[in-house]
Amino acid sequence: MTAQSPDSLAGVLSFLLEIDQLKTVERRSYVAGGARRENSAEHSWHAAMAVWMLSRQAGVSLDVEHMLKLALAHDLGEIDAGDVPVYSALRHAQAPKERACLERLCQLAPQTLSELLGLWSEYEEQHTPESRWLKVADRILPFLHNLASEGKTWREQGIVRRQVLEVSRPIAHTHPELFAWLEAQSEQAVARGWLKAEVTEPTLARAIPQTDDRLDFGELILRGPEVVLRPLELDDAEALMLAASENRQHYQYTPVPDGLAQARAYIERALHMRANRQRYAFAVIWHGRVVGSTSYWDYSSFDWPAGSELARTRGPDVVEIGHTWLAASAQRTRCNTEAKYLLLQHAFEDACVPGSPHAAQQAGCKTTRGAERGTA
Repeated sequence: MTAQSPDSLAGVLSFLLEIDQLKTVERRSYVAGGARRENSAEHSWHAAMAVWMLSRQAGVSLDVEHMLKLALAHDLGEIDAGDVPVYSALRHAQAPKERACLERLCQLAPQTLSELLGLWSEYEEQHTPESRWLKVADRILPFLHNLASEGKTWREQGIVRRQVLEVSRPIAHTHPELFAWLEAQSEQAVARGWLKAEVTEPTLARAIPQTDDRLDFGELILRGPEVVLRPLELDDAEALMLAASENRQHYQYTPVPDGLAQARAYIERALHMRANRQRYAFAVIWHGRVVGSTSYWDYSSFDWPAGSELARTRGPDVVEIGHTWLAASAQRTRCNTEAKYLLLQHAFEDACVPGSPHAAQQAGCKTTRGAERGTA
């Protein structure tokens, strides 16, 4: 039996250029205290440093070289599969896509890359101490990013403390001391308003009463000369998919669904947040077709002292505007300007002051959709 010939230099160089694509895969986490989103190549480097330092601090005996190889290889599959947030319902479908990507990469230089697929599989299976310690790093880094950015990704996704603790369970089994620290820090994050508590906990129950009619927008429709904003619903999935597929080059820093499955998941998540009174997502209709989405979100009512003249009878006391993205054909037009004007006008004129002379206009917003239904 003759030994296989070594890989050509061209094959190895092609691999090195191909994995450069990992720098273009955007993650949810924000770097530098919220300056921009992290990419997966940056995360792989950060995970390698973190697992090395954390295992060394804990005094455990591990194969450091093997552990660092795991860190460098564990997210390479995202070159083709993209990054799916840890809280996403689509996580179950990620592994086969990543494996297919690793198999493709290995074909570029089969001899040189003979370890690559095995390293990825080892991390996925979590059967070795090195892979379990890498999982610790993989889970603690997004937590640290959230602490540094005042819970930016937690707030964007409407995450509650229970979810953070659940995804952090691998830390508890491998590094109990670190998990105890994480638990304490998550309590502080709730107290600071960076992370939502459970709806059954007194803190959240006081801040966002689930029975408070002020947090129920009903079927809110806002109309302008060219733009209509109406509640986003599951029937919008195909139109949303088509809008997002026009040209995706400007979605580097915005989570925008890619494909019909992601569009459905995006809407399901928005509807879940609406049911929990965390976000009210609109379909943006411009010239008769759905071109994107925008939202009222992170809204709440204040616990005013009894008899306060500032206490409201309708609508929240505070609301943010965000979760906005538009199809390429609607960007750099008056579409977003008009949509934001409608949201701000409703917040400041129709719904801001108890007994406002504009209050009567609010009734006109709650109408059936009829002709406002848009299709792409």
